[in-house]
Amino acid sequence: LRAAPTMIDQDLANLRAGAARGLIASRTSLERLASVVRRTLALPSAEWPAVAMALRATEGWPAADREALRAALVAIVDAELRPAATRYADGIE
Repeated sequence: LRAAPTMIDQDLANLRAGAARGLIASRTSLERLASVVRRTLALPSAEWPAVAMALRATEGWPAADREALRAALVAIVDAELRPAATRYADGIE
């Protein structure tokens, strides 16, 4: 999860580099992508898909361990992933 912000920033940089060379995605594709990112940004951090998937994968773990994982993932979303997703959405709109 911690690698995701770097990948997001790299993808945005690649889109910008392509646009500088005249290679751009269709407006429809970018609008749809921005919409998906904005819907994710509107969710509370604990409900982001990455957090939900991790918690589903840990069903059966002791409650305290699952809560510690949830809290750590939410902190990563808040501090790292949400800002990167915001930069991405702003960059493609």
